[in-house]
Amino acid sequence: MMKNWAETSNSKPTTTNTTSTEQQQQDRPPPPQGQKDEKEQEEESISTSFCKKPDTHDVLYGRGKNVSSHPGNVYFRKLVKAIKVEYVAAPKHQKYYYAELVVQTIKNLNPPGRFLQRKKNTSADADEGELFYDVGDKEAINKARQALREGAPEIEAKLKLTRVIQARTNVRS
Repeated sequence: MMKNWAETSNSKPTTTNTTSTEQQQQDRPPPPQGQKDEKEQEEESISTSFCKKPDTHDVLYGRGKNVSSHPGNVYFRKLVKAIKVEYVAAPKHQKYYYAELVVQTIKNLNPPGRFLQRKKNTSADADEGELFYDVGDKEAINKARQALREGAPEIEAKLKLTRVIQARTNVRS
């Protein structure tokens, strides 16, 4: 929590407790009438874009044979595997960019790949069948980061061992 100090008439400081998000909301002007702020626009675009059948380049969220054998998920795993060693060796501040690279590579395919989550069916949706929605960039990057982290300790150990062996051979030379 942040503390805002305000001067009173008798010059004694008083505190009011506000969080940084509350202060940001207070500092941000309201959107013009008839327009929505960024968060509302993002939520609306995600919730209204449903598809019935994923394309071959789409990456599906979930578990099971149908999800893991989907062509988009297979390509996603190959892409992650190809850059995982570089990701593990990279400094922390650069790791985000590797995840972003994975997401942008999927999205730049022809047709463009999406990161899709299966919509939970309700009784009203029963006649529509299975529906999927795009989870958005933030969640897609989180998925890529998680995939890049899987198996990282083993790769780090191999990299460390390789460095030790190289250092020993350089000392002997």
